[in-house]
Amino acid sequence: FFIDIYIIIMFRSAARLLTCRLPLASRRTLVTSRARLLSVTLTQSSEWALNRTLTYVTARHMSSVEAASHIAPLPSGLKTAVSENGLDVKIYYLECLAQATYLITHEGNAMIVDPRRDVDAFIEDIKTLKCSLKGVLETHFHADFVSGHCELMQRTGASIYFGPGSAGRTKFTHHELKDGEIIDLSSQYAFHVLHTPGHTPESVVYLLIDKTKGNKPLKAFTGDTLFIGSCGRPDLVGSIGYAAEEMAKLMFYTLKTKICTLPDDVQVRSYGT
Repeated sequence: FFIDIYIIIMFRSAARLLTCRLPLASRRTLVTSRARLLSVTLTQSSEWALNRTLTYVTARHMSSVEAASHIAPLPSGLKTAVSENGLDVKIYYLECLAQATYLITHEGNAMIVDPRRDVDAFIEDIKTLKCSLKGVLETHFHADFVSGHCELMQRTGASIYFGPGSAGRTKFTHHELKDGEIIDLSSQYAFHVLHTPGHTPESVVYLLIDKTKGNKPLKAFTGDTLFIGSCGRPDLVGSIGYAAEEMAKLMFYTLKTKICTLPDDVQVRSYGT
C-alpha cells in the first residue's frame, strides 16, 4: 500500500510538470493514465468510475488550459481580468508556485479567494475600483504557500472564511462555514458554499451564483479540489489523523456528487488556473 502511494506521488509530480508542455491530444492521454494510477488504492469497481470521472471533467474544461497559455502577463502579477455586466473578476497568478488568487467585485463590494502573502497589489486594486473588501474566502488550509488572509483582515477589517471543521485549528478569528451556506457579495451575486472534502477535510468550493436568476451558478472557485485533468492529492493530511485511503474515498464522492453535477456552462477556476 505505501509503495503504491509513493508511486502515485512521484508520478503525479512529474506528470504535472510535463502536462503544460504537451499538445492537447497528448494531455488527454496523460490524464487518462493519471486517473488509472490514482485508482490503485480504491476497489476495482471504483477504478472504472474514477477514470470516467476525471476524463469527463477534463473533456469539459481542458479548453481553458489552451486559452490560458496565450494570455500575456499583466502588471502586478495580474494574469487576466474579466468584466461582465458590472461583475469584475481579476486573476493574479504566481508563476513560481502555480498559485492563483481571485478578486471578485460588484456594486462596490469585493471578495478575494485564496490570497497570497504579499497583499499590496490586491489592496491597491480594491482602492482603484473604489470597493470595500467584505471577505477573504479560503478554499482550504494551504501547506505550500503562506496566505495573506490575516494581513488583509488587519488592514481592511474583512472577515476570514474557512470550511467546515476549521474551528479550533487557527489562532486567528475566522468564520467556520457550513455546507450550503450563502455569502452575499452584492444585491445580485452571492457565493454558495460546497463542502468538498478529499484534498483536506475542510476543503470547500465557492460557487458564484446570480440571485436574480434563481441562484443560477456561474463560476466555481475550486481551490485544490479540482485541477485541469486531475484532483487534489488525498495523502497530505495524515499528520492530523486522516488516512490517504479515507481521503481518496471522500474525494471520489466529492467529484461525483459536487463537481460533476454542476451545469456544463459553469466556469471552473482552480488553485492553479
